[in-house]
Formats: sequence, C-alpha cells, structure tokens
Amino acid sequence: MIVSLSFIGFVLWDLAQPAVLTVRVLDIGQGDSILIQTAERRSILVDGGPDNTVVYKLGEYLPFYRRTIDLVVLTHPDSDHLMGLNEVIQRYQVGAVLLTGVSDDAGAYQSFLELIASRGVQAFVAGAVRELTIDGQTTLMILHPGQPLVGQTIEDSNGASIVGQLRAGGFTVLLTGDAPLKVEAALLKAGADVQSTVLKVSHHGSRTASGEAFLRAVSPQLALISSGRDNRYGHPHPSVVERLTGLGIPALNTQQTGDITVRFGPAGFSVTASGIEGLEK
Repeated sequence: MIVSLSFIGFVLWDLAQPAVLTVRVLDIGQGDSILIQTAERRSILVDGGPDNTVVYKLGEYLPFYRRTIDLVVLTHPDSDHLMGLNEVIQRYQVGAVLLTGVSDDAGAYQSFLELIASRGVQAFVAGAVRELTIDGQTTLMILHPGQPLVGQTIEDSNGASIVGQLRAGGFTVLLTGDAPLKVEAALLKAGADVQSTVLKVSHHGSRTASGEAFLRAVSPQLALISSGRDNRYGHPHPSVVERLTGLGIPALNTQQTGDITVRFGPAGFSVTASGIEGLEK
C-alpha cells in the first residue's frame, strides 16, 4: 500500500532555508532517536530513546512555536527506542504514527498505544503500508517487515524492526532500527535495493548486525552509530567498527561526537557534530 500523509495545519518555520533533507541522530544515551526535517517543512521522529531526553533535544532543534511532528516512527517496542515517545505524544501534536503492531505487554508500550488512540493519531502498520509519501520530494520506503505483524508475539523483537529507506533529492538514508543479521540476509535474498548514501548502523553497532555482505550492498558514504557512553553492552562492538573501517566506510558515533547532523543539498552532504565541523562529501 502506498500512502500520502495528510499533515496538520499551517506551520510557521524559521527563516533559514532548509537543505533538501536534514537528518539528526540525537545523543540520547543508549538508544535510538532520529529527527528528520525535509525541505518542505515536514518533520519525522524515528524512535524516542530510553527516557525523556528526546523532549529537550526537540526543543533545541525545533522552533519554540513548532509544536507539531508530522510522523513518528516506532521501529519496535524495545524500551531504548520507545520510552521518550510517550512524553513526545503528550507534548506535541503528532500527525501520524508508523509502527509494527506486534503484541507486547510492556506497560510503556501499552501507554503509547493508548495515548495515540486517545489523541486520535492516525496509525499505519509497516508491512500493510510499503511506501509513505512525506512530501513532494521525500518518500519513506518500508523494506521490512514485508507483511503486517499486527497482534503477533515476536520472541526476538529486533527481528520485527522496521527497516526504512528515506529518499529525497537523489539521496537515500537507510534506517535499520535494531534489525539483526537474519533480517539483513532476508533483504539481500529478496533483492531489496538497500544501497544508500548514509546508513544508520543497526542495534547501536552490536555484533548481531552489520554483516559484511549487507554493508557491501548498502555501500554507504557515511555510517552513523547511536550508542551511550560507557554502555554495559560494549556498543559499538569492535568487530563492527573494524568491518566498517576495512570496507572504507567512515563512521561517526554519538557517544564520541554528541548529536550528529547530516544536511543534504544540491552539492552533496555535510556533517556537523561536537568535535567535528564541515565534513563534506
């Protein structure tokens, strides 16, 4: 199914002209949260991290009068992707939510479902929806799951992670959630076009993902890793870092750089983060 989103109201914006696409991997600790802003003033939040830090990050990057988020994507219900979204739903007017619809009894996930229902937020299920038109220049393609998982109990919730490819202005960004090696293998076997300009590395750089064949197929010009400082999992795993290095893929990690901002424009893309400025491709 292909869906064009209906967005909420007239939105003021700051006076600065946006790039074709801006993607920010937010430094929210051991978890994932990615803020995307399009050239046509649409905003997408992919995951909300492990706590309310995301709310303060949104306050840094969205003008104080910008109290709307056009699309929230919950890649899967694990707490390090979900927890901050409950506060976001309460504080912002959200136009639509994309989720897997899997069954999960966790209280935070049930609160999330109740919140979006009580506020009348339109919900789309990955698998039933395969393509979301964000605006005239931007599309989100759903590569995984390939079918709806509504009501299903998934033993390994990472295996149900939404894998989406954002396309805008000739650039592509692959958003992988916590998708493991078996999902990567399934995508390659199915012949999915995963080649992308930028890759958000799966599962915080865990060794359970980012296989060599998959990285070669994606062939990104830049890889972005979201992981917390001194996290108990040892993310990113040295084997993943070595694999990226061996393939000549430059990688940035939020635990070292803080928030990472990638701006895509007519001349290519540039990256800014704490400690680095103006990396251009």
